[in-house]
Amino acid sequence: MMMKPYILYGLLFLGLITTLTIIKFQERDNFPIKVNKPQKSKFWKWWSKAKKTPKKVDFSKPVKMKRDSGDCKMSHFEHKWSDYNGRSYAMTWEVCRKDYQEALQYRSKTSSYVQMVEHDLPAMLPMVEAYKQLIDENQLNRFEALNMVVSSMQAIEYTLVHTNSHFLANFKSSYYREYHQAHQNLHPLQQVGGCLENIEPMACVSPLEVAYHQMADCDSRTTFLFLILKKLGYDVIVLAGPSSVNSYHSILAINILEGRGKHYDYLGKRYYLFETTYYPAQIGDFSPSIPYDQRQWDVYLY
Repeated sequence: MMMKPYILYGLLFLGLITTLTIIKFQERDNFPIKVNKPQKSKFWKWWSKAKKTPKKVDFSKPVKMKRDSGDCKMSHFEHKWSDYNGRSYAMTWEVCRKDYQEALQYRSKTSSYVQMVEHDLPAMLPMVEAYKQLIDENQLNRFEALNMVVSSMQAIEYTLVHTNSHFLANFKSSYYREYHQAHQNLHPLQQVGGCLENIEPMACVSPLEVAYHQMADCDSRTTFLFLILKKLGYDVIVLAGPSSVNSYHSILAINILEGRGKHYDYLGKRYYLFETTYYPAQIGDFSPSIPYDQRQWDVYLY
């Protein structure tokens, strides 16, 4: 006997409700209402295991700039911004679309920031050279050049990045849900200033992906800047720590004589924090909405 359609639809609906209820109960069990603790992403679970062994990118290895193979269609992004003294800059970010596709595929298969940086490095060298040219043309000293590079990333509109689909992310975190609601006028949602979904496995896009589509959250920005600044000769590390608005936060830290304000002591040196998600945060500034206790922050790139 065939099951009547309304019974079948009823069973399907009941199955959906049961699945969503299980998700909500799992969230409740993991994060009791009485405890004000941030939601934990897949990255945070991975980071909790890996934080005791920060990873070092070996920039001493010889790296050859990738050359145009003849089948490379270029994507161009004309970027204009100003530094903290009002000095204006302009540069063209050029990325081979084939390199972008390779970077995307590689990123989706690795859970290592080191591997992601090392993979993208050859294709990112032209951008490093473009920054060097700006430094030379404007006769910038090391501190001015640092501000120029970091402000170039701060000027790009923030885009949220998470591992789940937008639908499932709403059940994992009230922050995601509120973010989606605040940006629901964007069609599609996955655009600059919107939200990237299903970015596995670390909710972070690679440096070359950032250069290609200018969409990045905190760790996507710090990873991009880490690569650029390291190749420009700066002593820079990347930190991860708790955030009051999301599950974790990622921030740059620079060892430089002109540093001031909030800092992180590591390997006998003092690194000054540099926020990348909003302009005009300068070196040593730190968001008052995010707790900063050095004991709760750890190095994951150096």
